[in-house]
Amino acid sequence: MSAHATHRGAYMGIPPTNRKVSCSVMGVARVVGDKIAEHWGVTDELAIMAQIGLLPEEYLAAMS
Repeated sequence: MSAHATHRGAYMGIPPTNRKVSCSVMGVARVVGDKIAEHWGVTDELAIMAQIGLLPEEYLAAMS
């Protein structure tokens, strides 16, 4: 899935920037009978950190 939001609250110590962010999200569910018994979710937090300016430019350049 894709998630889209606006950075309006503190995130990892960074005050709100009001920047639009988007990232990939993956969810996995274990079903027992007809009910979800467990759920795990993974969010691409590195993408979020890059979009709000939390990562140094040198790091982003090295990743590209």
